[in-house]
Amino acid sequence: MSTPLTLIARLTAKPEHTEALGDACVWILYETWRSRTDLDVHFEQPYTKAMLSRFPELLDEEMELTFCTAIR
Repeated sequence: MSTPLTLIARLTAKPEHTEALGDACVWILYETWRSRTDLDVHFEQPYTKAMLSRFPELLDEEMELTFCTAIR
């Protein structure tokens, strides 16, 4: 049985690129995945790689990732 994984990502847009990210300067993404394997597959998708490749241009700082698992 796989362990669910929650990913919290914080994205801070460069002021001149807030429109490209949808008008917000800071984005907090909260995602729950069935497993780390599923998340890894997501990061290997062409559309994910395409967006990640634009982050140096769009973001004011490195994307901050926090990984969480439930304590049972």
